[in-house]
Amino acid sequence: MHTQFFPSSSIDDPFNKVHGLQTSSIFDANSEEKKTIRSGAARGDDEQLTEFFRGLQNISVEVAVISLRGADFDDVLPDAENQLDIRKYGAMKSYFADLMDRIASNVIDWTIISSALEKKIYDKYAKVMELMLREDLITVKNGGSYRFAMLNPYCRSYRLRSEVDRLFKMVTVSKINTTDLIIKALNKREKHKNQETLDELKYLEELMLKIGFDQAACAVELSSITVDQQLLAAYNANKIQIEDLLDKTLSKSELSGLFSFLRSQSERNVSPCRSAKNGRISTRYINLPSRWRKHLSFEGIKLDEYDISSCHAAIWISQFAVDASERQILKNAFEDGSFYDLFVGDGVSRSYVKKQFLSWVNGDRGHAKETVVNGKKVRVFKPKKFGSHPLDKIIAQVAPNFARTVRAIDINGKYARSKFACLHQEWEAAIMVDMMLQWAEKNKLVYLPVHDGWLTIPEHAAQITEKVKALWLEHCGMTPKVVKYSS
Repeated sequence: MHTQFFPSSSIDDPFNKVHGLQTSSIFDANSEEKKTIRSGAARGDDEQLTEFFRGLQNISVEVAVISLRGADFDDVLPDAENQLDIRKYGAMKSYFADLMDRIASNVIDWTIISSALEKKIYDKYAKVMELMLREDLITVKNGGSYRFAMLNPYCRSYRLRSEVDRLFKMVTVSKINTTDLIIKALNKREKHKNQETLDELKYLEELMLKIGFDQAACAVELSSITVDQQLLAAYNANKIQIEDLLDKTLSKSELSGLFSFLRSQSERNVSPCRSAKNGRISTRYINLPSRWRKHLSFEGIKLDEYDISSCHAAIWISQFAVDASERQILKNAFEDGSFYDLFVGDGVSRSYVKKQFLSWVNGDRGHAKETVVNGKKVRVFKPKKFGSHPLDKIIAQVAPNFARTVRAIDINGKYARSKFACLHQEWEAAIMVDMMLQWAEKNKLVYLPVHDGWLTIPEHAAQITEKVKALWLEHCGMTPKVVKYSS
């Protein structure tokens, strides 16, 4: 069975919308203004601080910082924060952490690093790789001669040098003052997307201009945060998962994400942008970490957030569940909101199934291996046997035909993986953005899409929920379970 790429043209077919992006202009404060803001913020001078930050000054917060033992960026390069400018330091530290996690997640397997792909993440990525090699954190396969693709001969495969010592993820607790984050937010150098809003998003832009944020409630929440030491001890003793720990505390990214949102809010740059690749939209309120979205309001009315449970499962079932009895089992589970629970068993948790599912659906079905044929080196593609992915047999216990159909789809290479994954997101976006925004505008309802969910005021919640269910039933043959996030 080959990868299915669907025809295009009409909004009526969720796969058929092609989205364009407009050019962006650059916003940046001049250096003198930055110096004034920075010095004023450091003194706590209210006259120099925008109203979007005043309520959150001088709050000390405990945050959980997750790192691989012995592989923290500040330990490897102790004076980096002083030696590098803020942008470069932040980019290198984020990339370092991301790369170490990727390498560690493969345990003893080699992690392939694509030069072209990494440059899109950070143009100086090679400096980080050199740093890790110099500090003996990682090693290179075959002395660095490993070739991953003919089109990109500079790819290499890396592994942690000391896997046993560095695979363990530890949580350290840091005390951070919010004024430091205010200074960074005000001083952040970034190219702002000040795009001309696409026609289909004009109504969304109108709604976004009326969004507010409850700083007082946020300040109360921040002031009350402290890391539960018993919970931390339970995590360090491997008695609870990292997700359970972070549910009860605050991560550094959640804190910095809050101040990034407030900085953008103060600039009143609300133009939503849209991905030409998958149709999803990006906005300030979507980029705001989810734990803070409960403080958003619309013209003074608190916004509630809703979400479709296991959204993409409806697409997978409608496309790949060819056996009628299996289809009914999967459909019932989706409509009950228990799709992932269907595959939970001895030693297999829901979080594990959910985490593995995307790679199971979208991952390569084989691998290319270099071999010698008639004295010449050639690359030979070898399909993976069914059972090579950890979910193959787990899902086959419930729906064997569905499992084999999904794993027989011809997906190989990063472009095929990306295009196939984007098909599902395009379908979601065509319903949740295009169709729903048109309908909301026509009925004058507050509807702020958040990928497979939305924000709205209580008065409009029931109407929107019913419309979402009706659209998914029409296009997928299934009625999704809608879940409200608790405040």
